[in-house]
Amino acid sequence: MIIDSLKNIAQYKMIPELSRVIDSIVQGNWKEFPLGKTELDGEHLFVYMQEYDSKEAKEVRGESHRRYIDLQCVLSGEEIIGYQVLEGQGCTRGNPGEGYCIFI
Repeated sequence: MIIDSLKNIAQYKMIPELSRVIDSIVQGNWKEFPLGKTELDGEHLFVYMQEYDSKEAKEVRGESHRRYIDLQCVLSGEEIIGYQVLEGQGCTRGNPGEGYCIFI
């Protein structure tokens, strides 16, 4: 997990899977993506743009992704993004075999 400021995002281009998405963010191309899913390289690389009002921590559940790198990037506004160690967490929804879980 990487926790950092958007102003430092270019330094993570060394991660090949993130390089193309980071270029879009740095160049401002992210503004062209419609809401929802835009495939850049099929299921291998896609962007999922969302607009929403942030919720209180008690209103949300944790999630995990074992199949994908999930880059959370707050492009406007502000949000608190939490994290915790995955080990020992109980999957309540999702499909652990497919690599996606929602936690208690």
